[in-house]
Amino acid sequence: MDGKKGVSRRSFLDVSGRLVLGGAAAGLACAAAEGAARKPKARPDATCGLYCGACANLLRSEQARKPSDVTCLGCKSAKPPKWGSKCKIKACATKRGLEFCAQCKDYPCEKLHDFHYCGRDYRLLGAHNCEIIRSKGPAAWLKERKKRWTCPKCGTRFSWKDETCKKCGAKLFTAKQEADALRKKAGKKPAAGS
Repeated sequence: MDGKKGVSRRSFLDVSGRLVLGGAAAGLACAAAEGAARKPKARPDATCGLYCGACANLLRSEQARKPSDVTCLGCKSAKPPKWGSKCKIKACATKRGLEFCAQCKDYPCEKLHDFHYCGRDYRLLGAHNCEIIRSKGPAAWLKERKKRWTCPKCGTRFSWKDETCKKCGAKLFTAKQEADALRKKAGKKPAAGS
């Protein structure tokens, strides 16, 4: 103990160490926050009615640790897919000042119909999603789709093709199963293997 100041060397070093370590931790926290701020935000809502939040590419990109591993965060994000700049459906909606094709006075157009009914199950779900957007609005649709593509057992998000949850192993309702149910409801045969 220093007789004049009343502070022991040990106490001084303890407080100094906490300040230095605390400052380093704060610096690391700031760097992490800065890195997170640089990562574009995912947008699961595609113009055509697809729910990109169930796309395996978007799910992988959200989990990416390095910016170079981010391949797509949704068609409307700052990091869209490579083909996104060539999408005629998105370009048409943008030109008309619309967020979704379902909001268009010409809905459903031939371009959108051909996209939805090309034989790919997840695209058929886009047609169904457009109907939900028209009847309930985009916010309700997004909430409903987020719940739909989240494991009911453990809360982990999953993709269109996942048959079992990667976290808990629960059996999941796939895009193919949902598309087949929609086809059956419409009186059409289920697709062979899309």
